[in-house]
Amino acid sequence: MTKRQMKRRDRGLQAAIFLRLAVPIFLLTLIPLAVLIRAQTAKGQSSPAHPAAKRARLSREFKSTGGDALDAIDRASDAMLKSEQSFETPALEMRRLVQKLVRVAGSRDEKKAAAAVRDYADQVEICRANLQTDRADGGERFEPCLKRLGEVRAAARVSIGFPAKGPY
Repeated sequence: MTKRQMKRRDRGLQAAIFLRLAVPIFLLTLIPLAVLIRAQTAKGQSSPAHPAAKRARLSREFKSTGGDALDAIDRASDAMLKSEQSFETPALEMRRLVQKLVRVAGSRDEKKAAAAVRDYADQVEICRANLQTDRADGGERFEPCLKRLGEVRAAARVSIGFPAKGPY
């Protein structure tokens, strides 16, 4: 056997040894990577835009009434800083539409969404009461209440099927 033939044979053996070692190592890294990618893909398909709610099936009537109720609550929230007379009209409309939304809710998903909208309306009333109390005694209840109001508003919007922030 010549030197050249020996070098070729050595290279062939080296390639065979490399493949025997490289293939299992490659597979050991590829399989967990594929599992991880599959898990992320499955998670991305089933997870909603907001972690608080899955994609619920809501009737058109419920979504329409829910949008009206959210609008009324937003108007009451805007009037919160104004006088009692300015706040009372939007607050009455808000209460009326939230009650209508609760009545219209039929399925379990709709009842959960109605409860989230009711929590938003209640938070507006709580913030209004905290504002009046703070004005009377100079307390610090209104600012934390506004922060909570933003969180509750986002949850209510998502439960009806709207984005957490922004216009309907």
